[in-house]
Amino acid sequence: MLSEGISKLEDKISNSVDLTISEFAKLYVDFRKTTTDHDEALENALNFSEVIAKEKNISLVIMIDEFQHLLKWKDDFLKIFRKTIQAQQNVSYILSGSAPTVMHELIYKADSPLYRQLIHIQLNKLPKKDVVVFIKERFASVKIRISHATSEYIFELSQ
Repeated sequence: MLSEGISKLEDKISNSVDLTISEFAKLYVDFRKTTTDHDEALENALNFSEVIAKEKNISLVIMIDEFQHLLKWKDDFLKIFRKTIQAQQNVSYILSGSAPTVMHELIYKADSPLYRQLIHIQLNKLPKKDVVVFIKERFASVKIRISHATSEYIFELSQ
């Protein structure tokens, strides 16, 4: 209802207003309707890393965690994602997710736009002893001492 009213109003008013008050002040307002092509915006965002990599003559790796949440954008997103990353020469991607079935289907389901386009690597939980040591070392690297019990507690919370 509101959008219909706005459309009717837009048809009746000029797209711009130009107001000049002697030689001291000039005001110009443009009311042109802007439209966003979401597919183009996604491609531009994905290509930005390639532009930077070429400009700096470097290679980049981009990791997208919880990739399954991006699937709410359906196959259009995946098709654009695939087309864009296939054309890139200086950027590689790591896609991870905590939904193993969904991530597996991305690669092995025949109607997936990413069918057999990725390498599947199954990661298991890290051993508790290694994670506890890692946590203590990370805190120590910024000069914060934590007890072994605190490090274990952080592990238990985060798994």
